[in-house]
Amino acid sequence: QGLVSLKRSPDSQDENPCFLYLRGDPNGGEEIVSIGILSSARNMEVYLGEEYCGTSRGKNVCSDLDNSEHEIIFYKKYLQLESSSHACKIKLLSFGEKPCVFLSRVVVHMRQVSASSSTSSPALGSRIDLQRVQTIMESMGSKLSPGAQQLMDMVRFQQQ
Repeated sequence: QGLVSLKRSPDSQDENPCFLYLRGDPNGGEEIVSIGILSSARNMEVYLGEEYCGTSRGKNVCSDLDNSEHEIIFYKKYLQLESSSHACKIKLLSFGEKPCVFLSRVVVHMRQVSASSSTSSPALGSRIDLQRVQTIMESMGSKLSPGAQQLMDMVRFQQQ
């Protein structure tokens, strides 16, 4: 079976979610590109530092019995990171915030990063792709506030 059980402290009264921290060797030249998890938590949220990166809603793929013969439903979740990173924090979420999360499999896809191709932090003086920003805003159905539009115009002028 090979399940890992993550349990809340018995004396804990709060409903804190379960966190899983992944960290690669910052000097190893590799970064996390995507994450796949098979667990009893239905959803996962991924954070790079304290910054929210994305949510993956799990698909029910199988079930198993725990030691006390209770059925455990497993959900497969996968998230491709927009920008690769040496470390991330994963919040495992289940309905009713059960006191225990069962982990069956964690798959972390890494990629080799050269010093010149690191995407985790843009180089000072690099250009902002304003067309991409505009496209993202339109795809979300959002309109820029007058202040944001003024900022976009200033950046566009500076980049000319």
